[in-house]
Amino acid sequence: MFTRPGTRMTPVLLVVLFGWWGFNTLSYFVPLYLQQVLLLSPLQASVRLIPMGISGLVTNLTTGYIIAVVPGQVLVLISLFSCLASGVVFALIDVHASYWAMTFIVMITLPVLDIAYTVGNMQVCLSFDRNSQALAGSIFGVATRLGTSIGLAVSSSVAVSVSQKFLQMPAHAHLSATDPEVLMSGFRAAGWTCVGALSIALVVAVIGLRGIGLIGQQTEEKRTSVIEMGRMSIVVPGDEEAGPIDIDTTYNVDSVNLDSDSRTQVNISPSEKEKDEKADLGSMPV
Repeated sequence: MFTRPGTRMTPVLLVVLFGWWGFNTLSYFVPLYLQQVLLLSPLQASVRLIPMGISGLVTNLTTGYIIAVVPGQVLVLISLFSCLASGVVFALIDVHASYWAMTFIVMITLPVLDIAYTVGNMQVCLSFDRNSQALAGSIFGVATRLGTSIGLAVSSSVAVSVSQKFLQMPAHAHLSATDPEVLMSGFRAAGWTCVGALSIALVVAVIGLRGIGLIGQQTEEKRTSVIEMGRMSIVVPGDEEAGPIDIDTTYNVDSVNLDSDSRTQVNISPSEKEKDEKADLGSMPV
C-alpha cells in the first residue's frame, strides 16, 4: 500500500501527522491562554472562540467548490501556511494587546488547515480500488489521531519544562507556578514547537506532493480510458479498400477495477451484439 506508485501515501500521512500536531495542539493552548493568562471566564473565552468555528465552517464550504479546480498541492500548501502563521502569531502574541490585534488572527487562520484534511483524505481513498479504500481511510484516520496525541504530549512537556526553568530564574523567584507570566513562557515554547512541526509538514508537502494535480482527476482519466476501450476498429482481410469496421463492445463499468499504479484491469464479458458481429465477420468471404 505504501509502495504503490501514484498514491503518495507516505507524504500524505506525514503531512497529516505533523499538520495535526500543530493544529490540535494550538487549538488546545489557545483556550488555556484565554483563561489562565488573560484570566477570562469560561463564557468570555467561549465568545472569543466563535470566530474559529466560523472560519472552519467557511473553510470547509469553500473547499467543496475549489477542490475541483485548484491542484491538491496548492490547497495543502495554502492550509499549512495559514496554520503556520497562526502558530507564529501565538508564539509572539502580546498579552497586553487587544483581542483584534493578534488573538483574532490566530482564530481565523488556524482552522484553514481543514483543507489539508479534505485533500489528503480524498487523495488516499481515491488512489486505491474499492477493496482497499476502507483500509486506506482507516490508516489516514490513525495518522490524524497519532499526530494529535504525540503533539499534545510533546508540546505540553515542553511547556511545563520551560515554565519550570522560567520560575527557577532568580529574577522570577517571587512568582508562583500559576502566575500568568510563568504560564505564558511555556505557552510560547509550545507555540514554537507547533511551528516546527508545521514546518516539517510544509517541507514534506513541497517535496512529496508535487504533481498530484486535481484530486480525483487521475481516477476519472482511468475510467475514461476504460470506456474508450469499448470501441475497436478492425480491417477484414481481403477487403482493405472498404476501410476499418468500427465495433462497439459493451463493458460493465461496475466491473472495472482501477488500481493506483495506473494499470487498468477490466473484466470483459462479450455482449450479444459483439457475438453477432463477430459471427457476421466470420461469414464474410475472404
